[in-house]
Amino acid sequence: MMTKSKKKNPKTHLIELVERYFPGKSQYLMAMLATYCTLGIKDISQPIPLFIVGRPSSRKSTLCEIMSVLKDDVIWVDDFTSKAFVSAAPGVADGERTDLLPMLKNRLLITPELGTLFKNKNLKEIMGILTRILDGKGFTYATGVGQVGYRGKFFFAWIAAVVEVPAEVWKILQHLGNRLFFIEITPDCKSPEAIEAQLGDMVSNDMEYDEKIGICQKALLACLKKINFEKGTITWDRRRDVPEAITVIKKCAMLLRSLRAGQNSKVVDGQRILDRAILEDPARAMQGLYNMARGLAIADGRNYLKVEDVTTIVKITLDSCPLERRLLLRALISTGGTVNDDQFMELAQLSRESVHMEFKKVENIGMVEVWDKPTNGRSLRVVKLKPEFDWYLSENFTKFFN
Repeated sequence: MMTKSKKKNPKTHLIELVERYFPGKSQYLMAMLATYCTLGIKDISQPIPLFIVGRPSSRKSTLCEIMSVLKDDVIWVDDFTSKAFVSAAPGVADGERTDLLPMLKNRLLITPELGTLFKNKNLKEIMGILTRILDGKGFTYATGVGQVGYRGKFFFAWIAAVVEVPAEVWKILQHLGNRLFFIEITPDCKSPEAIEAQLGDMVSNDMEYDEKIGICQKALLACLKKINFEKGTITWDRRRDVPEAITVIKKCAMLLRSLRAGQNSKVVDGQRILDRAILEDPARAMQGLYNMARGLAIADGRNYLKVEDVTTIVKITLDSCPLERRLLLRALISTGGTVNDDQFMELAQLSRESVHMEFKKVENIGMVEVWDKPTNGRSLRVVKLKPEFDWYLSENFTKFFN
């Protein structure tokens, strides 16, 4: 007699399908799904923005297309201006304009290509508006004919895709107060032979692109149906949160406080001098990362955290800071806490002058000690993590690295 095979968990099935049709992309889709799932939590107020960063053709738009199956819960916007959230149309009252902000309430905003925003000449103005909107309390401003805008609770989730985050954006965010989180798609490291073989399979054995998208969309809906997902209905059981998971999220928030620190500089007597570092309040990052972890748990059918929920949180933490800072931290962790300028020049592909400036910045933040070490007739500049960062060198943190 044949035994009936056990049906797969819908979440596991979704991950397997994404890996089959879009290899290496399931972690990013699950992070996007988690962002959406935060809409299910009762009494949550801080909007959740997750930016997917990846090279051209890294499947960012594909992942956004899969998420678009949520239809009524999705606002799809290809581009927007500084006035898109709250416009000031003459003679038109609030509630009668087609402003984006009220449309977003308790919904998911998807922006499949936000690169044009980062190149906008009004970037600083737009980022300032986004900073206020991402507080979740609405946005108002004064015009020549009065005040326009909206006040109240405006909770929403936001998924955006970009090719890269320019240095200018990090500078603006560091001074306005960083409310954004990023996750970067790891580049494909396959050999040319493997890529060529994959291209051949696409022609001879592969199904059409739209068919793959449709299969993954059905699996995503099945996953949400299995957990009976409904917006604003999930009561969180904080008492069941696993303490280790909370510890890791707290450490991630504290790490972001240093990794995203803003720094101004000035030239004095021909030398560039750094001003005091601007450290963000870790409370906002803590809440954002905690909410993202809760979204991952909800996608797994739980209303409490497990340790498995924080692997993606660690990646988001490391991806949510300037590239040079991230590379230096990873180098320090991989070498037990000490790196010299030769090593970091090779890793980051930066000039010695740029490496020394990055060392100065991280020293100014208070993360490392810096000194010059004579070696074979020359001097190497060395950085070492300060003792208060030793936890990040331990397995308590490194076991979550991909």
